[in-house]
Amino acid sequence: MPFIIYTAVLPDGTAVRRSGQFADLGRLDHELMRRGETLIDYNSLPDFVATLRNVFMGRVRPLEAAEFARTLSLYIEGGVDLQSALADLEKSANTLGLRMALRDVRLALLNGVPVSEAVNATRRFPPVIANLSRIGEQSGNLAGVLADAAVFIERAEAIKSAAKRAVMNPAFTLMVMIGAIFFWLTAVIPKMADLFKSMGDKKLPPETIFLIDLAAFMVAWWWAVAIGLLAIPASILLGRQMSDRFRLATDRIGWHLPIIGQMVALANQAYYFQYLALMYKSGVVITEALSTLRLSLTNTYFLYRTKSVEGELRSGSRLSVALTNTRVFSPLALRMANVGEETGTLDNQLNRLATIFINQVNARVEVMAKLLEPILVIFLGAIFGFFVLAVLGPLYSMLGSLGQ
Repeated sequence: MPFIIYTAVLPDGTAVRRSGQFADLGRLDHELMRRGETLIDYNSLPDFVATLRNVFMGRVRPLEAAEFARTLSLYIEGGVDLQSALADLEKSANTLGLRMALRDVRLALLNGVPVSEAVNATRRFPPVIANLSRIGEQSGNLAGVLADAAVFIERAEAIKSAAKRAVMNPAFTLMVMIGAIFFWLTAVIPKMADLFKSMGDKKLPPETIFLIDLAAFMVAWWWAVAIGLLAIPASILLGRQMSDRFRLATDRIGWHLPIIGQMVALANQAYYFQYLALMYKSGVVITEALSTLRLSLTNTYFLYRTKSVEGELRSGSRLSVALTNTRVFSPLALRMANVGEETGTLDNQLNRLATIFINQVNARVEVMAKLLEPILVIFLGAIFGFFVLAVLGPLYSMLGSLGQ
């Protein structure tokens, strides 16, 4: 569809300049006539311009989307019409991307498009807002489901934030450690090597010779080592983007790592049960909830292991049995799902599971930070202890021989 930049006159005589994607000029003119507006000028551009605009403006940040959903819910509960509510939200938006997205939603509503379709058409909001808006429109509880969507997005972001904290702190310590080693090997050790040469032809210990040779290699090839260290994570990220099989393999490895794997498993289970609890509470059939859930899972190994759950439920299996067959859920999750099915409180049990796993993720983050950082510090101390012994040992020996 072409991207059209146009000028229109509003019913009150005000001229406005807007842009958007339309099937053709006739569709644009039809939408303007429905709103009582008159087209006076336009420029039609290729459809890739719309793609560039979306890339430039970016997606609405999750927490911004949560605030939008919660505030719109409050407006609706207060009896404010959608156009007035969206106009207020558009004026108060802090980012250009959110402001343009809200404007697109408001204009789509003027054309008679439902809220769910208008939100989905922007391609900037998290899918859960459009999915729950559709449910709210069907049930007449749009305000309630928008508030639930806000809570879900915030909890999902809390899970992601906890997982990032667990990785970022040790990663920063590791980067500092690598930088310090680079500095010693390229700046300190070569000067000590020159000092040893100036003090005469003395026999050096093997560890000192090894360290001097390693420093000489680093001085000559530091750029190649730096490129290699940067190329490893870059290659992994590129491979995950270009190959589904490579992404599945790396996610499988990450799932089974000793410490990080537990964090990954807990975070994915927390998100899984939080989404199911939200959809089940809103009256969505659980098989339909699983179908939409698959679109938002980012860990391909977890997705691969759980893709059979929907099919087993359609075949008549119980949720607890289907989850057991995946072999990725904890015994606690399986037990509580079974209790929820037997007592008719599945929505409460799913929500409780999500809360439990979120708390466990936060607790593991604290434990992980306290565990990994001392390990890295001890490792760094061992390396620098080796450096000091390899340098100071022969140095003291040479000074002692000079004193004699």
